[in-house]
Amino acid sequence: MVRCAMGRDANHATIKRAFERSGATVVDLHTIGGGVPDLLIGFAGADVLVEIKLPTRKLRDGKTSPRSTLSRRQVGWHHSWRGCSPAVVRTEEDVEELLDLLATRDQR
Repeated sequence: MVRCAMGRDANHATIKRAFERSGATVVDLHTIGGGVPDLLIGFAGADVLVEIKLPTRKLRDGKTSPRSTLSRRQVGWHHSWRGCSPAVVRTEEDVEELLDLLATRDQR
């Protein structure tokens, strides 16, 4: 039985635009399904798979909790992938941090 790809997270377009505005090339993979990450980005000579998730939310006790976690299929795909682990991005600040890390990785 073939299953359809899951829907996008509500922040998908915002995150994708943030990568593009910052100069990354972006291939949208979210329609593939089967646990495949949402985006493939290229930046500063590196290729990175990106899983987009909703930001965290504050709980009544003051702690935070992710609004969405990896699905069973995503976890399975991540464990079976033999390349670099996909980055999980929740906010535009996460995009900036990831791109800063990629831009400075050769300078360490």
